[in-house]
Amino acid sequence: MTPLPYLTLHRIGGADTEAFLQAQLAADVASLDVGASGFAAWCSHRGQVIAVFLVCREADAWILACDARLARTVFERLRRYVLRARVEFEALDGVVLAGLPPGEQGPPGQTVFEPQGVDLRYVLLDRQAQSKSPPDATSRLRRWQVLELKHGITWLQPATSERFIPQMLGLEQIGAVSFAKGCYPGQEIVARTRYLGKLKRNPVLVEVDGLIPDVAGEPCTVFSEARILEAVVVEALAREPEDENAAVINGAKTLVLIVAPMEETTTIDAVEVAGRTWTARRLRPERAA
Repeated sequence: MTPLPYLTLHRIGGADTEAFLQAQLAADVASLDVGASGFAAWCSHRGQVIAVFLVCREADAWILACDARLARTVFERLRRYVLRARVEFEALDGVVLAGLPPGEQGPPGQTVFEPQGVDLRYVLLDRQAQSKSPPDATSRLRRWQVLELKHGITWLQPATSERFIPQMLGLEQIGAVSFAKGCYPGQEIVARTRYLGKLKRNPVLVEVDGLIPDVAGEPCTVFSEARILEAVVVEALAREPEDENAAVINGAKTLVLIVAPMEETTTIDAVEVAGRTWTARRLRPERAA
């Protein structure tokens, strides 16, 4: 298991919680059975994604996880829409969400969440029951974050919140957006983009030769098939080599998610970011079976 300290959790309960979340989030969370989970985008009225949540349904409440750097602002903002509804928020400081890499088993008696739309699993752990971090904790965490990004999961942060509509991040591919449910903030803009085919920028996963700095939200230039395209970095993660020999032969690499005006079949030769040009190649995201 890999504890995920970059995520913060809240439990939301009360008689009106399902209706409240269904009206606020872009995903069809009302269709989740007890014990099920899925991703959901929360959008502004302009259709731009404020935050990405992992939504887990319990018998009488819901657990929402999002990026810790956004959590305070996001949950305070979400509370404003409760009005007279019977909905209560509780910060879950005593638990931590952990990722279960392929082949690993969850602890006995703990509920394992398998979000719809991705082939990844999560589990809630008691924070105090966790032993000291293993020597390879940092490497394990980095590998899990890379695994998430390869599966289309990007946890927005302050630099990237309210910058992109869901389709620019590929969130419909992981079930974080439903085009069949009722209204939610920004729904008209999100639906119009889908049905009128006006999406001009798409999510593109890139592997860069080298370690680039934390440039989330920064512009970048893509060199592709004799064309030069302007893009924006959503997330950049150092990627460990597959084996020890790869570290010597290929050197360090960074996995970068960008939003760019590119077709699905367009290749990439290099990117310019942080004042430097890096050799790069396009990767295909992994999809749930």
